[in-house]
Amino acid sequence: MKKMKKILAILLASLLMLTLFAACNGGSDPDPGPAPAPAPGTNSPGQPSGSGGGDRTFLPPTPRVASGFFDVDYDYFANPRLKVAYLVLQSGVLYEMGADAMRIWADRMNIEFNMFDANGDNDLYLSTIRTLASQGYDGIITDPDVTIYERIKEVAEEEGIAWHASMAPPRGADDRLLAPAAGFDFYYMGEEITQFVIDYADDNWRQARPEEMGMIGVDFSSSFAITRRIDAARDMWNAKYPGYEGNFFVADTIVGSMNATTAYEQVGAILATQPQIRYWLIVAATDDLADGAASAAMDAGLGDTTVISCGGGPSLILQWDAGEVTPWKAAVFTAPILAVEPHMGAMYAYVAGWQTHSSIWPDWFDHSADDEYSFLINTSYTLTLENYKHYLSWVDLFVGMDIYGYGEPAQLDDFVVRGNPPAHYAG
Repeated sequence: MKKMKKILAILLASLLMLTLFAACNGGSDPDPGPAPAPAPGTNSPGQPSGSGGGDRTFLPPTPRVASGFFDVDYDYFANPRLKVAYLVLQSGVLYEMGADAMRIWADRMNIEFNMFDANGDNDLYLSTIRTLASQGYDGIITDPDVTIYERIKEVAEEEGIAWHASMAPPRGADDRLLAPAAGFDFYYMGEEITQFVIDYADDNWRQARPEEMGMIGVDFSSSFAITRRIDAARDMWNAKYPGYEGNFFVADTIVGSMNATTAYEQVGAILATQPQIRYWLIVAATDDLADGAASAAMDAGLGDTTVISCGGGPSLILQWDAGEVTPWKAAVFTAPILAVEPHMGAMYAYVAGWQTHSSIWPDWFDHSADDEYSFLINTSYTLTLENYKHYLSWVDLFVGMDIYGYGEPAQLDDFVVRGNPPAHYAG
């Protein structure tokens, strides 16, 4: 049973990362600190967008719970029981497992939580929001067709029901945020992925001359989120090795599918046509692309002089568990149970009347973008063979569940759930 739970947890992470490649864009203080002027612990109809309705009294908020995060010391069960729906466009394994992660937090926060789907119908999706509001739901967490977010905002405001986006940031036709979001900054993720391979080369191939080195970005160019990671890799390569811009290559899997087979073919073709390059740094956007790249490097006889990192990591974890070690050495990873916590925490703060869309997560306003709302970036960690069991054991400790089951010693302060906003947020 423990092994099955671990596999399911890793599968959820894998599916989450695959879905995020289609999103539009993407850790916070270890302790977020006091929220800006929390409202009294009451609600009344007609509050600004993002606030819940109903005349109910809540206990005074602690700084953490008021800021939209779970607080283990707050007595949620002394408050009225909330009713929250997770509404997806089309049900599937990914969303059902995502709902399971949300349900863990709902159980701890005294929330009645249910999942609904719109059978792939955008009109039904919007009418379901009205139906749920009429049935007394306090809030809705959304995973729709992203093209209807403007209508979702309108309908939710008309119905006076709180809403919060899940996987894809809620952007309008002008690409501006329509509400707060918690997710990933994909350029920043690309920087994290790339930093590992650069550091690895510095530590292990000190004898290598710049002309003997090359970098491959394994891309899927129709996806903005994927390409932003490769943009970061290119920028970091050019900064590290000025004058060797021609030693950066793109293996674009758009010619086939975003899978290991296409990555194998595209990376293998580059390796075969660049015999002058002996040392390869490969940045792959996802697990499947990294896996294919690793196979291509090994089949080309370059396994010992290639290093690969990616965004994701669930498949890499399974390989390490099986004792398999390849040029794929690292992955930038976020545990799914931690990725959904801000969605549930924000929803609670909206319904309790402590925050609105305009006030939540004030430290996470990106002043380099023309947005009216905050975008909280999930904390990611670079997992390696040496640290992955420690990190996942810490996740188990933090959430108080035996999800991964490695059982390594861990302390709550070994990692932080929320890091700091990236430098470009300063504008």
